[in-house]
Amino acid sequence: MVPLKAETVRGCVGGDEVMPASVDEGGSAVCNTCGRRTAFYYRHSSGERLCVACLEESLANHVKHSFSGRIKLGRAPCVSVYIPLERVLEGFSLAYLLSRIEVKFNGHVIVMVSHEVMNALREEGVDALLLSKGNTSYEIIKTHEAPKCLASESIKTSIEVIRDARSSEAIQESQAFLLPHTLTDLNEAFMEHVILGTGDLDLLDLRGMEVDGVPVLCPFHKVQRADVIAFSYAIGSAGLIQRITGSLTGGCMTHNLIKRLVLEISMKHPELTYSMLKSIKFFQRPQDTSLHSGEGT
Repeated sequence: MVPLKAETVRGCVGGDEVMPASVDEGGSAVCNTCGRRTAFYYRHSSGERLCVACLEESLANHVKHSFSGRIKLGRAPCVSVYIPLERVLEGFSLAYLLSRIEVKFNGHVIVMVSHEVMNALREEGVDALLLSKGNTSYEIIKTHEAPKCLASESIKTSIEVIRDARSSEAIQESQAFLLPHTLTDLNEAFMEHVILGTGDLDLLDLRGMEVDGVPVLCPFHKVQRADVIAFSYAIGSAGLIQRITGSLTGGCMTHNLIKRLVLEISMKHPELTYSMLKSIKFFQRPQDTSLHSGEGT
């Protein structure tokens, strides 16, 4: 486990404030959830200090709940996780959690990755972590070459990649597809639409997302990205970001304004990150043309 330090952890394309449970070198804090173990992570949105076990349980519960109301999996289910290059930390963490959950149900987890992501997992030495339970396999798929810098592009492209990969015999058995995009991603995608006028807001309505009739789930849609990045430190996969930074060139940094804006909101007004998406319907409404037509003047 890599210890958290009092510094900004660079997560994927953007940067997120991932705070240690205690800044004091010699000090330690007790987990607010279990009240027993030493805290590892300070969750800024709620003010909680969490140990590794309670942080994992919190994220695992989000994964379990994502199936509720969308799909009922029986015994020995088959589910697939796609790890986009630009969300490698979040994707690996999701696959790790899912493999540990499905072992209890004799389920099989297919991890869909590009050659570049697979190479990064091997170079970092974490690929075997997902294979240790014996219920997980990798499926190398063709993807769009360049990583998607905008969150809205990443979500849209991920769905397209899954649709294209459906021809694989192994993937055809999947009862659900899981994406690793977080609440932070959804907020960024929303702000990209409002500020830049880009992206499809319909993609942010996750309740009915499907590919060829198979549900697409985003288990982290109520989870701040910082939580997932902190967990990647706990399981020793945080170094993956260094393996793929060479692919995140130039253009990805030009959109840091929106990322910093969402980060500032999550730090100063975390409650807004959970309510921001409720205004999607307002921006989806057609413009009232009478306001611009000169009628009534």
